[in-house]
Amino acid sequence: MQSNNNTSEISNFEAIIFDAYGTLFDLDSFTSEANRIHRGKGKVISQTVREKQIEFAMMRDIIGKYVNFEVLTRNAIEFALKKAGIRRTDAAVERLFSKFLNLKTFKDVPPVLSDLDELNIRVGILSNGTQAMLDKLIEHAGLSLLSEDVISVDGAKAYKPSAKAYRHGLDELEIFEKEKIFYVSANPWDVAGAKAFGFKVGWINRTKQPLFDEGYYEFRPDFEFSRLDQLGKMFQ
Repeated sequence: MQSNNNTSEISNFEAIIFDAYGTLFDLDSFTSEANRIHRGKGKVISQTVREKQIEFAMMRDIIGKYVNFEVLTRNAIEFALKKAGIRRTDAAVERLFSKFLNLKTFKDVPPVLSDLDELNIRVGILSNGTQAMLDKLIEHAGLSLLSEDVISVDGAKAYKPSAKAYRHGLDELEIFEKEKIFYVSANPWDVAGAKAFGFKVGWINRTKQPLFDEGYYEFRPDFEFSRLDQLGKMFQ
């Protein structure tokens, strides 16, 4: 665990808010399911879907033409099928979309959430996913500890890393001091967005990505972890 700040600040947090996709929920599980359906093409499908989800979301924020993440994800799947050389049909899109609703968590997620719950720390999610998509994920994974503070940016009609999305999270939590939130994500663009907004931020760097370079240096996280259980130990 690396830190850019004094860990004594931890006691001041009122809530820990997690990103969902790639942070709590493992996108490699979608790769496996896509490969089961379209043998040998799961990796390109999964990578393309994720790339296009992010690209479409950011582009729509820039041009001010919001559509929800369900629509956006189906569009990304359609693009991925075309790139993989697979004929696009409604059934093919829906089959992959249903797998995206049933992602597995990383193995360290349930025990860490349980530990945080025992410490009476408020824990939630702020995600680009729609409420229905998030509810399905949580139900499938059996993460009842996250049943209360699950927040979709859909209410803000703006995607992370827009400041509007993070502001919506604060408003929904009814916590009005940015410094009271500890925000955790595995996505560098999300880390940068949350940091720029004013949250204290933890970066889950499971794949040992390089440290933020000069282009993002001012938005570097306050803490960096290679495993989620390192985060849990901070609050013990």
